[in-house]
Amino acid sequence: MDNRGIAPSDECAGGMTIDDLVSDTAALIVHLGDGPARVVGTSLGSRVVQELALVRPDLVSQAVMMAAHGRPDPVQSRLSAGERALYDDAGIELPSMYYEAISVAESVATDAQPSPSGAGMARFVRILRIWHQRRRAGRRGRGPCPQVLTSCR
Repeated sequence: MDNRGIAPSDECAGGMTIDDLVSDTAALIVHLGDGPARVVGTSLGSRVVQELALVRPDLVSQAVMMAAHGRPDPVQSRLSAGERALYDDAGIELPSMYYEAISVAESVATDAQPSPSGAGMARFVRILRIWHQRRRAGRRGRGPCPQVLTSCR
């Protein structure tokens, strides 16, 4: 399944939360009457899988989380809130170099990060530009199939 906000669903102009996505996923498993289920998620979908397993363990027999991260720490939560305030509330588009730096900080351990002026950083930025999709209103995910459900009996 694709989460709300992923085409062809609406853009979720009113916003959404992880709790909303977890509730959607739980409701689908219940509706299908096929739980508990094997639940697989990638990126944001992995966060949904994680939270679903915590709040509704009765619906999850096995969980796979790819490109996963733990619950956001206070700094990450504050950074995300600041980005939303800039982008959603003020309509400010931050430059791609900001997202490149944030992606490095979020994706690579501090001791493994390339030197900002070195060739390693230039290669990393080129890789980021290949897959990086500019954030736009209503584009809450990076690609199709953030989570997949399979039955397990």
